[in-house]
Amino acid sequence: AGSFGDLELVLARTREGREQYSLLEKGDFEGLGSWFFTRGIHSWKEGNLSLAFDLVLSGLMRATCDCQLAALVQAEKGQLLDVMKGIPSSPESDFLSSIALVFQERAQEALASIDRFVSRFPLSEPGHYFRARILASLGNKKEAWADYQQALRLNDNSRVRYRMGRFAESNSLGRAGIADLIRSVNQNPSSLCAHRWLKGIADIRRFKLQERADRFLVRLFNEGKNAAFLEVIRLLIQNGKCISPEGEPVFAPVAFRDLRHALKHALARAKIQLGNIELPFGEDCPATGELPAI
Repeated sequence: AGSFGDLELVLARTREGREQYSLLEKGDFEGLGSWFFTRGIHSWKEGNLSLAFDLVLSGLMRATCDCQLAALVQAEKGQLLDVMKGIPSSPESDFLSSIALVFQERAQEALASIDRFVSRFPLSEPGHYFRARILASLGNKKEAWADYQQALRLNDNSRVRYRMGRFAESNSLGRAGIADLIRSVNQNPSSLCAHRWLKGIADIRRFKLQERADRFLVRLFNEGKNAAFLEVIRLLIQNGKCISPEGEPVFAPVAFRDLRHALKHALARAKIQLGNIELPFGEDCPATGELPAI
């Protein structure tokens, strides 16, 4: 950009770089995912489906929960689907259409689009992931679980683990999902949604962390209310620190290191948790309110 004297583009790229670096420096991969989702939706509205596809995938590779993507799609109230009218089927259009349709509660149509995408790219983890989400919304539990497992085999990441954990706890699969939720939080501790689900399920199952139980964040996980725990997580992510009830500063790297250590050592006990429970909350996410039950 500099070689062509395009100062406006230089400044835009510099600003974007600073924004990304700031999120990376704080370890806020959830925020970084939302950053990519926002720009992906903007490119989609402008009709640049190739760039939108790349940006949405970049967001999915970083974020654990795609609730922000759902909120952005729902806010457009069908405008994104209008952009797709008359556009021939392509991997980009099929994948994006499936997202727009499922978050507009048109799951049967979304399934046709994602089926076309997966048939072209059978080794696409996001393809199997979204097909699992769509199948789950249609009540096809067995098929949805098979796609989640295939997504995990292709790429073990926090997003797939998070959805598998939620799905297992929400449905009668003969297994608990808390081990997947633990793995999800350990892979990306910046997701408030993953923390919320893990803490809520752990409270109902009376599942306590035993290692480093005297450390601030571990103690709050074991003894605190979910809302108070999430508020501390939010402060640690946004500010890099918080103040304990004793008035002592608690720094994010140390707090998250203690929590991840305790979760890692609790994983073996989590794997043997059995049976389903009555969930502590519905399918909504804190940042977006009610979402489709996917």
